[in-house]
Amino acid sequence: MKKIIYIIFLINFLIAGCEDPLDKEPLNLISEDGVWKDKTLIDLYFADLYSRCEFFLAPRVANFGMSEAVNSGFCRTWGPWPQGYQHTSRVLTADQSSTYAVFHCWDYELVRDINDAIEKLEDESSLLEDEDFKKTRLGEAYFLRAWIYFKMVKTYGGVPLIKRVQSLDEPDEDLFVPRSSEEECYDSIAEDCDTSRELLEGRNLTEYGRATEWAALALKSRAMLYAASIGEFGELQTTGSGEYATTLGITDANKYWQLSLEASKEIIEDGPYRLYEENSDLSDNFEQLFQAEGEDNPEVIFAERFDGLGSRGHDWDLWLQPDEFRNGYGSFLKCFTNALGKFDFKDGRSGVLNSEDFVQGDPNNLYSLDDFWYNRDPRAQATFYFAETPWKGSTVYTHVGTYKIDKNGVRQYITTGEVTDGTRTVPALGASRDLSRSALHVKKRISEDLDLTQKEAGLGYSDFIVFRLAEIYLNYAEAYFYINGSGGDGLKYLNMVRERAGMPARSELTQDNIRQERDVELMFEGHRYWDLRRWRTAVDELNGKKFAGIEMRYDFDEDKYEIYFINNGANEGDNADRIFLLNNYYYPIQTDILNENYALVQNPGY
Repeated sequence: MKKIIYIIFLINFLIAGCEDPLDKEPLNLISEDGVWKDKTLIDLYFADLYSRCEFFLAPRVANFGMSEAVNSGFCRTWGPWPQGYQHTSRVLTADQSSTYAVFHCWDYELVRDINDAIEKLEDESSLLEDEDFKKTRLGEAYFLRAWIYFKMVKTYGGVPLIKRVQSLDEPDEDLFVPRSSEEECYDSIAEDCDTSRELLEGRNLTEYGRATEWAALALKSRAMLYAASIGEFGELQTTGSGEYATTLGITDANKYWQLSLEASKEIIEDGPYRLYEENSDLSDNFEQLFQAEGEDNPEVIFAERFDGLGSRGHDWDLWLQPDEFRNGYGSFLKCFTNALGKFDFKDGRSGVLNSEDFVQGDPNNLYSLDDFWYNRDPRAQATFYFAETPWKGSTVYTHVGTYKIDKNGVRQYITTGEVTDGTRTVPALGASRDLSRSALHVKKRISEDLDLTQKEAGLGYSDFIVFRLAEIYLNYAEAYFYINGSGGDGLKYLNMVRERAGMPARSELTQDNIRQERDVELMFEGHRYWDLRRWRTAVDELNGKKFAGIEMRYDFDEDKYEIYFINNGANEGDNADRIFLLNNYYYPIQTDILNENYALVQNPGY
């Protein structure tokens, strides 16, 4: 009923003034049945459902949409206080509040509201006359239910499968639903995706921001990939005992690899999508991919829409803009050497950075930007901003000081003012936030055109891409590899992603190649943390690690940079050793949730 009250409030703004108010049912008396025969009210109800699904983890101030990024091991926040970053070095417990359990998503209120929509729209006695509209919204509801269950299952493993609206007068055994197995949950997600796809066939294709048959297939492609990975790399576990015990894990990996492959193949072969290739400059092209929207972006399968201040906006740009262009915030995600090391060089050389090659004070440790930066995979310049990055008609500087030989032939180290030879002038050092923790910062998805002269929340208007064709190519390649091995169409689609970036083709399809390509292409898009979990590599990749940032000094006379690793405490590199324990592959169910349902059992290790 809360939802209905909210909708009634909003509808006041949509009533046409020319209509006779005496012909209208009083707004405060609109019944629930009245909502489900009015297309405008139904659309408002669905707008609320879409918003609550949180495709982009932005609304909670403690996250800023950054929790996945910092927990991936590729970056940290500028300050140590955001809960998303504190999560990286905390031992997870069932008593932890949702403030610090940042990936907590036990949202059965949303499930109930989606189930309510499905039941009302499927009701044969419905007074809604537009069957096409009814089918479309029903297809969206099945998509949204598959999405929210996928979010919960990838976090906790098996969860209670509730696919109807419960009533408080039902017996306890019907109200208190135990956890289904992880495999049963993934099967249910696949079923909802199939139903959504069937209902949405040919619909919503011009309704940007709404689910389509292709979005349903994309969700199935991703969810089944997760299930297959858990079957391939995880172990079967039983949690609880007696009638409420449940099984964690997947028994048949090949079944889910095949389901993912088939969903990906259908999108690739029959969908109306192609890779975004609108700019001959490969770095600019990749950067613009995340700004182009609607018909201007043929790669996007489904996106969460944002329109900025005065409507629905986000703060990604506000927090991540370069320091010298900020008004209160900026340069907030500081990237580590391992993130940059994922980006190989254009000639095929490995991009991995070894600490012994970057030692402060080593006379051989001088690099031109071409050598260190511009000769890398062009996607690096679109993913990070770094030394001398052009921005808003100016330049971002990230060096902490400048070497210059004075008129007496003595090499001086300068950290104030400007340095000049009468022809060329540079600042002795960059802006403060561009230097501390790391000289490498997240640039991906920031809009250079956005006016951020005011310290105001909700200005961001770039849409968050949930599914795009490049991910589907990589999903296909991964599923193909585990079914068929190296080569074939799997290698073809992986190389199509690399070709768009101007990188040399791989000669074979391998597990390492697939994972590196996902890291590079999809970095900071909400994948890496969950990839490490499903591959069961997070313990090795994250636990006990304290990642290093980059610091650099500019040599004015050589026009090169001394580059070295920093990892010495709160102000340099990572703040503390990261914690990811074996039991963390499944999140703890919070104690207050367990106390509300006697049929629930906790995950192992909590």
